[in-house]
Amino acid sequence: MVPNNPIDQVILTLKHNLQGVKNARRYRYSNGPLEGVIRKIKVLKRSCYIFHRLDHLFIRIKLIQA
Repeated sequence: MVPNNPIDQVILTLKHNLQGVKNARRYRYSNGPLEGVIRKIKVLKRSCYIFHRLDHLFIRIKLIQA
C-alpha cells in the first residue's frame, strides 16, 4: 500500500510501530536520561583537545554523571 496523502502515511507508521507505542504507554522505562548523558559526553569529546591526559577526560565524564 502506497500512501496517497499524509494521513495515510501517519496511519501506516502507527500500524507499523503499534507494539512500541503500546509498550511506551504501559511501562515507565525510558532511555532519555542515558541519551542525555551520551549527548553531554559527545559535546565534551568535541572539546577534548584541551586535555593533556586521557584520565582528565574520564574525570570530567564522571563529574558530568554526578
